[in-house]
Amino acid sequence: APPQRRVRVVHSGVAGNVYVEFDASCARAPLEFADDALGAAASHGRALPPQIDRLLPIQATCAVSPAAVADAVRPLLAPLRGFRGAWGVEWRRRCNSSADKAAVIERVAALVGEVVASEATVDLKRPDAVVLVEVLKHVACVSVLPRWAEMSGYNLRAVGESRRAAALAASSGTVAVDAAVESTSP
Repeated sequence: APPQRRVRVVHSGVAGNVYVEFDASCARAPLEFADDALGAAASHGRALPPQIDRLLPIQATCAVSPAAVADAVRPLLAPLRGFRGAWGVEWRRRCNSSADKAAVIERVAALVGEVVASEATVDLKRPDAVVLVEVLKHVACVSVLPRWAEMSGYNLRAVGESRRAAALAASSGTVAVDAAVESTSP
């Protein structure tokens, strides 16, 4: 018998976006998969594969309405309980001009404030953690991403390049010292 497929490509109809759906038998959650892939990019100093810019784990999908998005987000908030850092709601919309951005963000923000922790602060420019709402046509894809800042917004290229830049900075310091030592030798 042929091996059972554990993942499948889901066509969204939105150009430039590819979605991979995991079979229920897959032991790895989308967030765990994305964190591992970003960790690999960081350790190698480059995005693997280079054609992928961002790798966003989608933990739930729902209709695009404030109530539906809040209902989808609520069970995902457990990793943020007791969180004391800065958080934000990241909103992205593709092929949809009718979704009420302000109402969805307001509802999600109220839910996070109620469920997570009063010690957490809101920072929309540089949050440590994010509740991601990605609207594609008439579907909202939601995720709670507690390592948003650490994972450079789940941008594979940025994670790989930051590692490469750090390695170059470390090695260039050594080269500069070596060159200075050689130039002062008799």
